[in-house]
Amino acid sequence: MCVIMHYVQRDCKHRWGIITGPCEPGMGFKRCPIIFDPEYVLPEPDVYITNTQPCPKCDLHGRYDRNQVRMVKRIRRVLKIGSGPAKKDSGIELRLCCVVM
Repeated sequence: MCVIMHYVQRDCKHRWGIITGPCEPGMGFKRCPIIFDPEYVLPEPDVYITNTQPCPKCDLHGRYDRNQVRMVKRIRRVLKIGSGPAKKDSGIELRLCCVVM
């Protein structure tokens, strides 16, 4: 599974995710089979508040690799207590850590 870092720009308050550890070469938001698979609840990514990373929307004006970077539209939180991350695994899922992009 690809590793995602979540950034928040201190000035403009935009949020975005960056693939920092692809599960295989060339994998990312468009190609990783697990990121958008509804069967899995992904772990919540670490959040970094930054002034040094360019905002994809304000600083890059939308010109960025969408396989490696995605803007965050909203955040939903999920707590799963059970035997595994897949929805078919037994357990209880409370919709309270999923980043929707």
